[in-house]
Amino acid sequence: MVVLFHVYVHTTGSVHAAIGPISRAGFVGVLFFFVLSGYLLTWGARRGVWDFYRRRFARIYPAFIASLIFGTGVLFVLGRQPGITSLLNLVLLQSWSPHQLSVNVINEPGWSLSAEAFFYALFPAAIVWVRRGSRRTLVAASMLSWVAVAVAGYLGHWSLLDDQTQEFLGRLPLLLGGAFLVGMIAARAQHEGWAPKISLRAAVASAGALYLLCCWEPMAPSANLILLPALVAVVIAAAQADLNGARSIWRTPTMLKLGAESYCLYLFHWPVLDLLARRPLALPSIWVAVLVLPIAMSLAHLVHRTVEQPAERWLRPGHDLSAADVG
Repeated sequence: MVVLFHVYVHTTGSVHAAIGPISRAGFVGVLFFFVLSGYLLTWGARRGVWDFYRRRFARIYPAFIASLIFGTGVLFVLGRQPGITSLLNLVLLQSWSPHQLSVNVINEPGWSLSAEAFFYALFPAAIVWVRRGSRRTLVAASMLSWVAVAVAGYLGHWSLLDDQTQEFLGRLPLLLGGAFLVGMIAARAQHEGWAPKISLRAAVASAGALYLLCCWEPMAPSANLILLPALVAVVIAAAQADLNGARSIWRTPTMLKLGAESYCLYLFHWPVLDLLARRPLALPSIWVAVLVLPIAMSLAHLVHRTVEQPAERWLRPGHDLSAADVG
């Protein structure tokens, strides 16, 4: 979803118009990642605090730094230079800057890693609260989190605000953290048996239909409000199917390989799009749309094998990558 949305942003003319009806709400893919991350980390949380931080650092930082190096190189090819605010990327504080259009110039999707770092910082305390909270309290917290995420969506599309302020408020970790918290609460609910029983097929079909609705331009500001419950339902239903041992296309070797490399694809597709769509190349939009995925996937595979995996082995000797490690 996110890659398709960014292709939409980088294209013009008939290609832009053609993919709009299936891509305008693609930004909610980040929300899905936040929900899934909160769910998986809560489900698999068993070790101490410092081990948690070490595992998170090993998981996200080496590949992210590689993406910044690549993105900086792309900027110079494009005849541009990163500003001083770009240094916030190195300490994962870029989503807290009100200068979103300049701070993320190296790699736009990196802002979500800054939000994740904030969630990770609070996770050891948050999981204690989630584990001890009453069901009524957690349900109320889920509803308030839904409201916070919806507010971020509306602020991010509010036409009375300039683009920079829209980006800043629409990405504010304090608001989008609601998606991560809802994922945590969903994990506890499923573990204790009070999560709703949902068919995976029905959950995916419903989420897909609502997603297409939100791709209609007038509905885009409401995408967070409409889709967050549907995304949570998909996570719960998929986890239940996995616990039941149900056969799934998502567990085939090919899909597992793509899943393992998806983080690197997320990190590297934006600078590849910049390289293809902007001068000096400035390829026609149809070629941008056709070439971005094979190039970005090849680059993601290379970085996964030469940076991400070796760094994890070095920083986490003897680790076994489990489901909880992908958040």
